[in-house]
Amino acid sequence: MAFTAVTADSATSAWAFSKPNLPISAKPTAWRLTGSVWARQDFPGLPGELVYVAASSGPSNVWAFTSRNRVLRWNGVRWMGMAKFSGEGGMLSGAVVLSADDVWVFGASSGVGDWHFNGARWQHSGSLALVGAGAISQNDIWAFGGTTVANWNGRVWAPDSVTS
Repeated sequence: MAFTAVTADSATSAWAFSKPNLPISAKPTAWRLTGSVWARQDFPGLPGELVYVAASSGPSNVWAFTSRNRVLRWNGVRWMGMAKFSGEGGMLSGAVVLSADDVWVFGASSGVGDWHFNGARWQHSGSLALVGAGAISQNDIWAFGGTTVANWNGRVWAPDSVTS
């Protein structure tokens, strides 16, 4: 078994996702840490699919982003499908989860681009070819892609000058 993604919101609450050793058509597995014990959990993975990115903001707000560009959310009770992005091969490559109604997903290498979920709908947020990010707050997110580093200020992505 090899792990493909992990997310934690405290020292005693985390999720890890693995791919089975064989066969290739098997489904991904989810493992949940509660307290000090890891346990296998039901997960609606598809045959041959992998979870490449996971992010969370709390034990009832866990997001999994798959190799088939599916977005799934654990709401504390069950996994729900939240989106399916189309893309030319590749996969979603990064995510930032600030709350259940403030989620960013990135995937320039898959043709997905960068998208923001506001709790009601997904909105394309720009065309900077961003692939991953880290957040300080909902109005201060730093993302990267290729030779670009950009900052979300709550309204727009602003490329920043990074020199060596």
